[in-house]
Amino acid sequence: MNIKEVTKISIKSHEGFRLEPYRCTENHLTGGYGHKLLVGEQVPKTKEGWEEVFEKDFNNAWSNTEQFCETHNLPDNEEMMSILCEMIFQLGFTGVSNFKMMIEALKIQNMEEAHLQMKDSKWHQQTTNRCESLAERMRNA
Repeated sequence: MNIKEVTKISIKSHEGFRLEPYRCTENHLTGGYGHKLLVGEQVPKTKEGWEEVFEKDFNNAWSNTEQFCETHNLPDNEEMMSILCEMIFQLGFTGVSNFKMMIEALKIQNMEEAHLQMKDSKWHQQTTNRCESLAERMRNA
C-alpha cells in the first residue's frame, strides 16, 4: 500500500464518519470525514457523496503538504509527509504553519523535538488522542 493510501486510512480513522452534519470542536458545521461545510455548500445525502468530498479534500491536503514541505525545505520523508498531510487536513496549511518550532525541528530531522512541539499545542488540548497518535508516529519517523 502506498503512503497516500495509508494516509487516507489514518485520516478516516481519526475523523470518523457522519452522514448528518454536526458541530466540531471549533463549532464549525462539519460532515462526512471531517469536512467543514462552507456557507451555501450542498450537503451530500449519501456516504458515496461524502466519499467524493473526502477525495477532493484529501487531494487538496496532499498538494498543500507537498507545497508545505517545499516552502519549509523539509527533508524527503514519507512518514513525515503522511503526518503533516493529516495535520493539514485537520488544521489547514496556515494552522500547521503556526507550528514554527516543530518545523525547525523537522528541518534538522530532530523527530523527538518535533514530537514534543506537536504535543505542546492548543491542538493537543482539542484532539488529544489524534495528536498523541500522530506525535508518536513523528517521533519514530
